[in-house]
Amino acid sequence: METKWNVRPIQTSDVKMIRALVQETGVFRESEVDVAVELADSASKRDDDYQALVACHNDEVVGYSCFGPTPGTDRTFDLYWMVVSSYTHRKGVGTALLASTEERIRHLSGRLLVAETSSRPEYEPARNFYKRHGFRYEGRIPYFYADHDDKMFYVKTLRYG
Repeated sequence: METKWNVRPIQTSDVKMIRALVQETGVFRESEVDVAVELADSASKRDDDYQALVACHNDEVVGYSCFGPTPGTDRTFDLYWMVVSSYTHRKGVGTALLASTEERIRHLSGRLLVAETSSRPEYEPARNFYKRHGFRYEGRIPYFYADHDDKMFYVKTLRYG
């Protein structure tokens, strides 16, 4: 039986759990964890630049997405963060969270969603997730994050109406 994940807007009380969630994955550097938490905190205060959703199970945050409009563009949005607990991988949390994120962006008349990620091997599951969910690979900037750590771009066209 597949669990139904409760996806809802972030609340201030979720921020501590998001830090633990991002750290628990073992993928992110401490500086990246700090950025994820900073954006979660900003979104929880309803900052106009950032919005965030959380996926919960029994009041525990098991997934987090943060997104917002890309300045200077016509309805393009950036997916700043998308992370799910390692013990819920391949159980539908990411799919539910992404579907809710896309639904919210469509509601805001978003037409394009851009996800940026690392080329490091531990990010391969994230890159595969994006491809499985209709994102197309559009390019990379070599050595962007660090030596031998490129920034990779994935883009999805959203239909709204």
